[in-house]
Amino acid sequence: MSLDDDEDYLWIDNTSARLRALPFEMADRLPDDRRETYGEFAGMAEWDFVVQGVAGEAVLHGLPITPEEKDLLVRGLRWVVEPHDLAEARVIDPLERAELAARWRFEPAPPAGDKVEKFLVKFCRREPEAKALVTAWRHGPGGERQRVWCLVTAPGADPGNVWVGAVSPLTIDVLGGDRLAGAGVVLEAVAADGQWPAYHRRLMAAAAPVWVAWGFRLGKVVAAQPQPLTLVGLGEGDVVFPGPADHDAVDALVAGWAAHAEGVQAAVRAWAQPGDEAQGEQRTRVYGVVVDDQHRARAARATCLEVVSRATGGPVAVEVAAVNEGPPEHLRRLLDTGVLLWERPEPPEPPG
Repeated sequence: MSLDDDEDYLWIDNTSARLRALPFEMADRLPDDRRETYGEFAGMAEWDFVVQGVAGEAVLHGLPITPEEKDLLVRGLRWVVEPHDLAEARVIDPLERAELAARWRFEPAPPAGDKVEKFLVKFCRREPEAKALVTAWRHGPGGERQRVWCLVTAPGADPGNVWVGAVSPLTIDVLGGDRLAGAGVVLEAVAADGQWPAYHRRLMAAAAPVWVAWGFRLGKVVAAQPQPLTLVGLGEGDVVFPGPADHDAVDALVAGWAAHAEGVQAAVRAWAQPGDEAQGEQRTRVYGVVVDDQHRARAARATCLEVVSRATGGPVAVEVAAVNEGPPEHLRRLLDTGVLLWERPEPPEPPG
């Protein structure tokens, strides 16, 4: 491999920065132990191991990847002289990507004050590029709850480098050589001026500060983060209520879409929040769509989500039910409670 080839791959389209961020952007898809491994490779600029490892996850373990990630990996495999088209990989569309991110939920957690957290605070105080440390509870797709910490790095800093700088002594000095995942420790990292994936936006929105550098305005950094729409799920225990009946611009767009969408019978809008007060009081906009047949459900959800994303950001739930199938109880409550935005009129009865 020539130097020119090296430069072509790593520097055109800022490939090295994309590879450095890749394991962290996949935090909602990669198991913690493998994300830790590839995060260390990325933090140490071991690009060949990042490319080969993540590509192997996609082909051998079914790791879902986006079309952009597939392109990055295919070009990377060519760069390490292991050409592969990743035809066996599971490539996902924006809706499925949003659905995968929605499997994870975060809620505020008080500082732990344990040996891991104390070490991380000491590390942050010594590391000029570390600007904040926050913590939250993370609820996984299997219902498990785990504490997660997240380092926020200075604008222009490399989160992967700072993360590795914390992980190396943490595993040796505090965990006695154990890996983070093996010790049940989840440590994330984001840059103050980066554009965070949905997983990290939701983590940071729920997190409580443990340590913040003097003069660093953490709240301003979180608030300044772009708010593209984040798909969330309506939980079975969520409280659903109608909210204002006067349709805002988002409701009007959904109503207009429903009136012309093939197979859509009705659309409602409601608001939801967790039934357990310990989970916080964040209210989520929820749309319920009724279609004439179950085979239309996925397409209706995808197009409704696209319409909503044109008008608003932040967490939104889009739930779809078919008239020919009984919806689950929590979805039935949504349809019964929500503000009716549009309903297909009954066809006129034949004369006579």
